[in-house]
Amino acid sequence: MILDTEGDDQVMSGFYAADGSINISVVDGSTYTGLYAANGSINVVLAPGTGNVGAYAPCGGWWVTVSRVPFLLELLMDRSM
Repeated sequence: MILDTEGDDQVMSGFYAADGSINISVVDGSTYTGLYAANGSINVVLAPGTGNVGAYAPCGGWWVTVSRVPFLLELLMDRSM
């Protein structure tokens, strides 16, 4: 098991957390990481918010956009997740 990237000492391991949510590891996207982190979580890169970025960042992780609106109600114009 590996400590999470938030630094709050919560141990996480695997794709799903105990509550059913997906574990993610935020990466900066500057080097190739692939989709999965060593601890089984998904690598994500925060989308820049400009232009069409698609689903996958060049590093292999998913582009993501933080949203306060439920996902089904928001159209992400940059096509990130």
